[in-house]
Amino acid sequence: MQRQRWMVGVCGLVLVFGLALWGGGEGYSQGKGGARRAGTRKTFVAGGSAFAMRWIPAGSFVMGSPIGEAGRQYDEGPQRRVQISKGFWMLETEVTQGQYRALMGSNPSHFQKCGDNCPVEKVNWHDARAFANKLSEAQKRVPCAVTDRRIFQCKGWRLPTEAEWEYAARAGTTGAWYGDVDEVAWYGGNSDKKTHPVGGKKANAWGLKDMLGNVWEWTMDMYGSYEGMATQDPLQSKPADRCVVRGGS
Repeated sequence: MQRQRWMVGVCGLVLVFGLALWGGGEGYSQGKGGARRAGTRKTFVAGGSAFAMRWIPAGSFVMGSPIGEAGRQYDEGPQRRVQISKGFWMLETEVTQGQYRALMGSNPSHFQKCGDNCPVEKVNWHDARAFANKLSEAQKRVPCAVTDRRIFQCKGWRLPTEAEWEYAARAGTTGAWYGDVDEVAWYGGNSDKKTHPVGGKKANAWGLKDMLGNVWEWTMDMYGSYEGMATQDPLQSKPADRCVVRGGS
């Protein structure tokens, strides 16, 4: 699964953070018997816009790509098993242009003609975090103002860590894609070099859509090597001028 890094304050790139919004494990009722099934779907309204989210259970997975995998980048290893210690809610698709405008009062996207149901883009890392905090405020949750390991105590929306993003994207799979690439992603070979409405491709096993392709997605992590990273809830928080984006094409 592709990994890239971009300047923290970059503008003018087709980047998105929406699908990668992490909503914590609190504040929503559980299913019968007190347990949530992977991919459980909930909806809510904020700022006049409807949002859908999926439950991502705690668990472990092998993060990174094996040497020789198609499309592997030099920095996608070494592979190691990572534990995600807490389940969390994640938005089902990228944040749309309509959702972003409703909360932020503007739409920075290049592909505005695509429409309100297309992903917002040209959003930098700081913009992404500001939107997450606005969404928290709209739900009367405490915004997540920190960028270090204290994020794991946040109750509001935030960007996921890179490990949380990859764990949710894989949804139990181990290959370069979680399905046939043409069925699950808009990419250079089928997108006509433009964005497309969110949710138009096949979901992964946990109900998340557009985890691959359409646009890049911000994570919380500063860019760094996998070498020496924690194996439980890893986060690269050492100050840097680049952050990690995932899922683009």
